[in-house]
Amino acid sequence: MNKIFVYFLVIFLFANCKKEDELKESNSFNMATVAEWPTIDFKTGYTIQVPAEYIGNGMVGFEGNEFYKVSPDDKIQLNYYYGSSMHHVDFGDALPFPYPKEVRVTNSLSELVVMDKMEVFIQKPDTIALFYYSNSTISRGRLYWKVDTDFNAALEVDFNLLDLPTVNKIIGTIRKK
Repeated sequence: MNKIFVYFLVIFLFANCKKEDELKESNSFNMATVAEWPTIDFKTGYTIQVPAEYIGNGMVGFEGNEFYKVSPDDKIQLNYYYGSSMHHVDFGDALPFPYPKEVRVTNSLSELVVMDKMEVFIQKPDTIALFYYSNSTISRGRLYWKVDTDFNAALEVDFNLLDLPTVNKIIGTIRKK
């Protein structure tokens, strides 16, 4: 009887664990460079590629870093600013584990946005980024980057949902220096 109980307990535990392998089965993308896009600094020790026509300073900072780039048609905005007015940090809060099915944030109008879609970015063989976004015409997204064992907020993205392939392509270019 005890053996049967232990057997079912083990099966239950394995069935309910959210492993990175499960994440990879969803919408996943391999990290890749884009030859025709310039490479710029993204964070301390990281680079990103964006189309040359994007406007904004990219990464700047005196008391830490912040980042801003926007497409010429204003349909894709990439930015981060984590920390306080006195000190900025490269990464924001960590995602709780197990990874949530959705992330809730507020937009610039203080309205609640539910980001319930997720893309997974892989650098063989590891999952290195999770991109949560809302499924609305004008979408809000947040990239979580793997730092040690946690996924920390790394980039805020406002974009036209039709431009999701371009957003994924940009995210896929992030590299350690």
